[in-house]
Amino acid sequence: MVPVDRNRVARPASLTAPNGAGHREHVRAEMYYQNPNTKAYGFAYYKEPDVVTALNTLFHNKCAYCEGKITSTGPIDVEHFRPKGRIEGELNHPGYWWLATEWTNLLASCIDCNRGRNQTLLGSEDGQQLTQGERLSGKHDHFPVAGPRATCATDDHALEDPLLIDPTCVDPGEHIGWKVVAEQPLAIGFSPYGQTSIDLFGLNRSKLAEARREFQLKLDEEFLCLKATISKIAKETTDEGVREWMPVLQMHIDKFFRHTEAKNEYSAFARHIVMSRYDTVAEMVGALLARTVDR
Repeated sequence: MVPVDRNRVARPASLTAPNGAGHREHVRAEMYYQNPNTKAYGFAYYKEPDVVTALNTLFHNKCAYCEGKITSTGPIDVEHFRPKGRIEGELNHPGYWWLATEWTNLLASCIDCNRGRNQTLLGSEDGQQLTQGERLSGKHDHFPVAGPRATCATDDHALEDPLLIDPTCVDPGEHIGWKVVAEQPLAIGFSPYGQTSIDLFGLNRSKLAEARREFQLKLDEEFLCLKATISKIAKETTDEGVREWMPVLQMHIDKFFRHTEAKNEYSAFARHIVMSRYDTVAEMVGALLARTVDR
């Protein structure tokens, strides 16, 4: 996960305009919940085309949680951060129905992060040995909080302390890091918020870890090419020869660091890999430039 500025995308009109489908549905839901109901209201208009388009733009066609590209293989799941119909483990909670069509409660998610599915999950109890096991993962209707929970539309849900990370409100980098165990890149929690998010979203499911592993191999290859280019330039005997190579060197550097941009797949993990190699690149380039100046 990476931080996402929700303000950079306009609120979809279908959710906010007085004649919008989402707004009208919210009004109907308010009337429905005026009387006790055992069945959750069947919301549908939170996934209007303009909402889906806005979410795809906001999250760069990636899952808000695992950062995998999702629109190339199928439609996004329009995810309610606070579940709209029920809360796992809270039998008497109606769900945060009053936020079902609220823009700030909607995120783009892949199926595996959003829906409850049996997955092979990887882990490491001692930081060295890789473990794996089958269990249900995916956020589904889970929404654990520390402390009091909002239970109705008049409660201020902003006073809650969610144990899950919403990347539009919290910097995930303060709570989740990375570690490679037995060649598998695993997300690790720095806090209860980070660990709970890893567990419920299934951020260490085996297929996702394998995709990150393939991505890491690509980064490693680019890093080797970058070092080889610097070494080749260092063998040049003239300043003119060095200058001729500089555009090529800049191209390799830009390509390597571009993976850390938020629009790219697995950019949080890319930052971990790229920054772990930053000192090496800086030292090699610094030595090259110093040698050029001295000459």
